[in-house]
Amino acid sequence: MAAFVLEFSLGVRISNIPGLSLKNIVLYGLIVSLFVVNMMRNKPVIAPNAVNVPIVLFIVYCLFSMLATALMKVVPNYSILPQLIFIKTYMDPFVLFVLAYSILHDEESIKKLLFSMVVLLVVFLAITALSAFDIVSVERATVDEKWGRSKGAFAEPNQFAAYLAAFVPLVLAFIFTSTKKVKKIIYTIVLVLTIFVLLLTGSRGGLVSLAASIGVYYVLHSKQPIMKSIFNLVGVYSVAFVGLVLIFFLLPENTASGLMLKISGEFVENSNTDYTSGRLSIWTRALEAFIYSPIFGTGWQTFIPLFGANSHSDYILFLVTTGVVGLGLFLSIFYAMFKEVMKWRSKDDCYSHFYNSYIGGLAAFMVSMLFVNIYNPTYFIMLYSALILRLGVLAAGRANNDKSDRPDKYDEKAENLIIDTNTRYKSVELK
Repeated sequence: MAAFVLEFSLGVRISNIPGLSLKNIVLYGLIVSLFVVNMMRNKPVIAPNAVNVPIVLFIVYCLFSMLATALMKVVPNYSILPQLIFIKTYMDPFVLFVLAYSILHDEESIKKLLFSMVVLLVVFLAITALSAFDIVSVERATVDEKWGRSKGAFAEPNQFAAYLAAFVPLVLAFIFTSTKKVKKIIYTIVLVLTIFVLLLTGSRGGLVSLAASIGVYYVLHSKQPIMKSIFNLVGVYSVAFVGLVLIFFLLPENTASGLMLKISGEFVENSNTDYTSGRLSIWTRALEAFIYSPIFGTGWQTFIPLFGANSHSDYILFLVTTGVVGLGLFLSIFYAMFKEVMKWRSKDDCYSHFYNSYIGGLAAFMVSMLFVNIYNPTYFIMLYSALILRLGVLAAGRANNDKSDRPDKYDEKAENLIIDTNTRYKSVELK
């Protein structure tokens, strides 16, 4: 966890050599640990699950797309080696999922790691808030003078807002599962601080993602008929809106005015294209190009060379550059995760709050990808996914072991023997 803080927030680099960073050292350490731990336990090095196959297929397809793009010379100066490095960097979070899922073997360790993710969230919040109020100076978390937006702990406001929205449900899960009032109060303070810092980023997409995460978590948590839950959700959003307004008045003046201008001022004064920061114009041009190559796309990492701008949407990026096939494989990873968690959620009430929080966080993450290209937050979502999916498997295994120890699971012959013995005992006693 410390490596993520040092690299993502503080910008600490240990070497200029490609592939040798704090993040990568953590991944290399996990690979070594995975081999050692699983060999000592006589377990498979890679634990099988429903997500591994979509991940492998997606990585292989991206490699194929990269090689085809280089051979066909879709864009000038397209070099294989830099693209291989970029593919490796982009796929690191998915590799982290496989490693974390395979190395974890007990529920207590997973629960401690979930708690540590909340601790990490608090560290990121502290870095952002203290920098925003000039209490400490963190270059990567500075505030934009024009809009008053904090860049956040990831040096990019939309990225950081996506991360915060995805982990609000986890904080809610700890609030509901804590038995001590002191802990509930502490987690509630963390929740309020998270929303406050999200507003500091001035991210409109972050607010939409926050609404998605809270809404999905509430519907799953309420355990009411779906229509009644949706109706009650209006009340939940009303209360949340009042809370946002109250927190809004605590923002620095330049941040508050910049956020209001982005939400309402731009919409009144400018066109819809400008309100989306130019996204609609880029998406329109990109979709026009997609029509000419809908199956396999224009090629891996050809968006910026072809359109001269970032896509500002992971869905548009993969649809245009890797086609329907690439986007389908990308989405299949998250669908497999969702399907697995829903399966464990239906079988296990012990960790229902954590299953619900994960699905709410996943919903926020998927919504965030509509408006921004996600990089750093993917590491945390994939680690979160590995923890929750592994927790479900271990909880199901424990439940099966508990059932096998019950008397009602004896075979038929054993039951007949017990009945026959009891009958004989009673007959002797009567005589």
